Amino acid sequence: MEGKFDGVWRESPWFLTTPPKPRSDAPARARVSRLIDEAVAEVPLVLVLAPPGYGKTGALAAWALTRLEATAWLTLTRSLMDPRGLVGGILSALTRGDRSPGAATARAGVSALLGRDADPLRAADLLLTFLAERDRDAPALTLVIDDAHLIADPASVEILEHLTRHGTEAGLTLVLAGQGGLERLLSRARAYGRSRTLGAEDLSMRAPEIAQSAQHAGLGITEAEAAGIQVRTQGWPIAVHLELIGRHTAGERVSLAATEPVLTDYVTGLILGSVRPELAEFMLRVTTCDRVSARLAEELSGRADSATLLAECERAGLFLTRFVDGENSVYRWHDVFARHCRIALRRDHPALAVTLDSIAARELATDYPIEASGHALRAGQPETAVEILRSSWLRLVLESGAETLRERCVTLPDAWPDDPEILLMRACALDALGDPPGAASLAARAQARHLRDRAAGEETRVLAALILASEWGELAAAADRMRELIESGIRLHTPYAYLLFVLGLAETRLRRNPAETMRLLRAAAGEARASGLTELTRWALINLRFACVYGGQFRAADALAEEITAHVRDHHGADEPRPADAPGGNHPTLAFERDEPGHPHVDGGIDRFATGFTHFWRGDRAETRRAFETVIIRDTSATSFAGVARVLLAVLAAETPDPAAWTRARRTLTAVAPRESYGVPWPLYRDLGEAVLAFAAGDRTAALERLASLDGREDVPMCQALAAEVYRRAGEPERALGALALIGPDNRGSYLRVSALVTSALILAARDDHAGAHDRLERALDAAVPQGIRRPFLAEDPDLLGLLEAHGRWGSAHEGFLASLDTHPRGITAPGTTLSAREREILGFLRTTLTAEEIARELHVSVNTVRTHQRAIYRKLGVTTRRDAVRLRDLTNRG
Repeated sequence: MEGKFDGVWRESPWFLTTPPKPRSDAPARARVSRLIDEAVAEVPLVLVLAPPGYGKTGALAAWALTRLEATAWLTLTRSLMDPRGLVGGILSALTRGDRSPGAATARAGVSALLGRDADPLRAADLLLTFLAERDRDAPALTLVIDDAHLIADPASVEILEHLTRHGTEAGLTLVLAGQGGLERLLSRARAYGRSRTLGAEDLSMRAPEIAQSAQHAGLGITEAEAAGIQVRTQGWPIAVHLELIGRHTAGERVSLAATEPVLTDYVTGLILGSVRPELAEFMLRVTTCDRVSARLAEELSGRADSATLLAECERAGLFLTRFVDGENSVYRWHDVFARHCRIALRRDHPALAVTLDSIAARELATDYPIEASGHALRAGQPETAVEILRSSWLRLVLESGAETLRERCVTLPDAWPDDPEILLMRACALDALGDPPGAASLAARAQARHLRDRAAGEETRVLAALILASEWGELAAAADRMRELIESGIRLHTPYAYLLFVLGLAETRLRRNPAETMRLLRAAAGEARASGLTELTRWALINLRFACVYGGQFRAADALAEEITAHVRDHHGADEPRPADAPGGNHPTLAFERDEPGHPHVDGGIDRFATGFTHFWRGDRAETRRAFETVIIRDTSATSFAGVARVLLAVLAAETPDPAAWTRARRTLTAVAPRESYGVPWPLYRDLGEAVLAFAAGDRTAALERLASLDGREDVPMCQALAAEVYRRAGEPERALGALALIGPDNRGSYLRVSALVTSALILAARDDHAGAHDRLERALDAAVPQGIRRPFLAEDPDLLGLLEAHGRWGSAHEGFLASLDTHPRGITAPGTTLSAREREILGFLRTTLTAEEIARELHVSVNTVRTHQRAIYRKLGVTTRRDAVRLRDLTNRG
């Protein structure tokens, strides 16, 4: 069990799952809407393909916002191109607007699966399952994916093919909009005749549409003039729009040139030259960024009325699209228009262009570091770009941006990509992307170079070690050094919440101080909540819950489970709206094992594992199997929580008399890692599983040989506690006590303490030290009862059953708990009769001194229910009094 960092699905920003609002002056393109309607009604996949400027987004948005049928929307970005980003974006779009608690819980559950599932078809199936189960009465749904041409990853294409082929069964139709090439990627769906394509010809404006647009713009043109515009522009909507604006402002016909330099002049001379100078200057400055808020526009333009000017540009159709969510607005410039504005600015005012890119880098650095670093590079300031990455790389790796971080690092100029600090960032990104060998290679290269900035580089070096360290000692040294850096008071670049979180994860992997681990993760959750980092808050709480479970604080873990559920319900698993290239979306993290979040495996099943681990020690075998089998199914990594789940399932199998179960468990143990990894001695866990199965099969010698690998190991306390149980039953009490002595005081979680005390009590009882045995057993009950730990008392072991019976007579402060153990699951009956599970439970209570009222309180039932079962017990056993029922029970048990 080790702690690695992985990516997990995160909700996409609202403005990527909302259709852009059509301009008030934009005419409805009824012909195009009719074509889309016809295509959607006929096939499960509709492709809307055309070069930039053909109005794909506007036409689809107008169609989506006016149709009565359910329509979801997703605008892709370069950060949503990979399978995880694509699936996460689709899930966000499908659940957009559904804020019911049930939907939030379902979305959180499915998102956890999607975040760690490396198989694209499995991910697509999970989406279809979510759709099919979201509401039995829900209508069919159409999903529009805009800018779909950004998809290039074969696995992402496979997901779309799969959704197309099987989406009809779940009521899903896909509409993909993008530039050319998308049709070739989706050739299989098209080959089966299950798609329809609307191309540039369909989207090109006809003369009547041009005339209608002119009327909306307040221009009166003849049919001949509209036809002339159509010929000159070939119906290219952006060119038509440019010419109409030129006619509106200059009163003359303007031709659209095909070359970029001329188009730049066209944009600046005709478009910007046609508006009042202050608005033109505003647009030239604010197009520095493709996407702007009113506040960012104010910083770029220096104008306090930026919000008003943005609204004016949007109303006038000046290449600006507005995305609205309540009172929040984000504006996006048309790509072609903004690009040519930037070209013109750098050509005509190079110093101003540098200044504006510097402002953009500063303003975007906190929330959008990749975009900000791009502006810094455009300004010719690679040092600033590196400083931005230095402050944000850990967030990107942990949450969603490993791929964008890697791309930015390798595109830095000059020798920067081989700078040791950048190499470490690249290594952690590769590790998150599921390439540990590549990560190790880059880390080795970094170690061979001297850090350019020792102070900042030391922070990066230690953080990278916390992520990449594979040996326990190396990880421990990195954790100790990070604690020193935090406590030194020097300024660190990484936000405090992330430092605490990563340090807490490292301590979880180290397993050396559960109390300190819980303190760090609780502090990380509090700091993240105070900083508004809702996704980090959720993952800190989830890892804290695991730390509580592993530390034996089951009641605290129960409370945390409720806190996590409330957090998901309140925040829907998302931070404030941010683009997919911003930190926060793809890497939950593991805590105890290689939980490759953001990497291929997301959380490695940490939350589900914590649930199964709790059930294991509380003695609920069915729920343990259900939880652990889910963890194993959803995780293919040999060095993850699934490895521990396999070992504990082997322990459960060994407790049954079923040889077939032993064989299945032994087979699943082969998937446990054969060597130590990320500080976790996996071979020892595997040896424990093999040992308990060998002992169950009657091979005492093989069991003891396997357990020999644990000799002297203090870093696997749970294995030592379970090994001690086998040693005692194998007639090796001294070796059992030796194993228990290796469980250090800081690792004596309640379940380990209970197991150790029960084992030592049985050893003392075998030595006829009955007072000592009962004292140990009572102390075990003292520790077990508050946390609901039952497993150490449930073994089908005659020695244990006899000790528990004797302890009831000896006297205990936990009579109710002892009675509820139901240590004779087959029940004790008179010939030909059978007691129900509840009757056996109540019969156990009858041998205590508890009254019927007290028994009712223990079982949370009414006194009448207890007395009804009591009468049934007497009738079945053929007795008339409580004393006779207990006497018959004792006689039968001894027999």
